[in-house]
Amino acid sequence: MSITPNVILIDHYRLQNAIARISYCILLKPNKQKLCSAKLLFVITVNRSLIT
Repeated sequence: MSITPNVILIDHYRLQNAIARISYCILLKPNKQKLCSAKLLFVITVNRSLIT
């Protein structure tokens, strides 16, 4: 019984959640777009390092 697929699924869910929140942030606060993009990049980088 491996735990790994479950962990990746949870991380994927968290990533989707973060993307949704950041997209929302970009739509509502265009003046903070750079900050939001930086956050998104950070989240994706962290998530990638967790999966691989």
